[in-house]
Amino acid sequence: MRDRRYDVPASQRPEVLVLGVLIGVLLIAAISSGLVRSRAVAPAAPAPVPLAVVSPRLVPAAVPAPPACPAAPSMPAGDTMVVTAQTPTVDVHAAPAGRVERTLSNPTRDHQPLHLRVMESIDGWHRVQMPERPNSGTGWVRSSGLTSARTPYRILIQRCSRQLTLFRGGRPVMTEPIAIGKPTTPTPLGDFYVDFVEKWRPSSPYGPWLISVTGFSEVFQRFGEGGVGQIGIHGTQSAASVGQPTSNGCIRMHNDAITRLAGLAVAGAPVLIVD
Repeated sequence: MRDRRYDVPASQRPEVLVLGVLIGVLLIAAISSGLVRSRAVAPAAPAPVPLAVVSPRLVPAAVPAPPACPAAPSMPAGDTMVVTAQTPTVDVHAAPAGRVERTLSNPTRDHQPLHLRVMESIDGWHRVQMPERPNSGTGWVRSSGLTSARTPYRILIQRCSRQLTLFRGGRPVMTEPIAIGKPTTPTPLGDFYVDFVEKWRPSSPYGPWLISVTGFSEVFQRFGEGGVGQIGIHGTQSAASVGQPTSNGCIRMHNDAITRLAGLAVAGAPVLIVD
C-alpha cells in the first residue's frame, strides 16, 4: 500500500516543515544577535549643538516727524481805533507834549490818506503805530486835526501753515491759503496794520487788489523804482504759487480771495504775522 504521506505537496511534508522551523529559529537568533552587536558598537549620539546666541535685531531709530506749526494765537474781540489825518502834516512826539521826533505827510508817498492805528489814548493824545520804518514803531500825536473810526476786523498770517485768517470780533470769518516770502527774502514777523486798500487792474501781475501792510522787508530797502520795501497782501496771475514760499516778502492770494478780503479789511485793521 502506498504511503499517503507522499500524497501531500513537498512543502507540507513533516520533515520539510521541521526543517523550515529550525531554519527560521536559527535566522531569528542570528538577526537578534546581530542587532545586539550593532547596538553595542553603534557610536554614541553626537552631543547636541548649542543654540547660537542671536543678538537682538537692531531696529533703526524712527525718523522724527517734522514739528507741527505753532498754535495760532487767540485774537482779541474788541474793535481797533484808527485815525485819519485832516491836515497836510502830522507831528509825531516822543511822549505826550514831548519833543517832535518826525513829521508825517498827508497824503502819503503812495498818494493815500494818512491812516494811523491807535494803540492807546490819554488826555487828547494818541499813541499810534506808523506806516514807517522801523517795523511797528510808535509815537504820540495830538488828537486834534484827526478823525477817528473803528474796525472789528483783524488779519492773522501764519508763515508755517501759509494761511491767512480774517477775524471779526475774535471769530474767524475767512481762511485762505497764501504764498509767503522765500527763505532768502522772508515775510517779516510782527504786529502791523492795513494803511490803505487800492484797486488795481484785474490783468495786473499782482491781481486786482492791493492791501498795503505797514511791515517792511528785512532784506530789501526798496521794491522796484521808488518803493520803500513795504509789503502788501495782493493777488496773483500765478495760481500755482499760492501755498509756496515764492515772493520777495509780500503775501499772495488767489484773486477771488483778495477781492473778498479787500471788501472787509479796511484801513486800520491789525495784521499779525507769526511763524
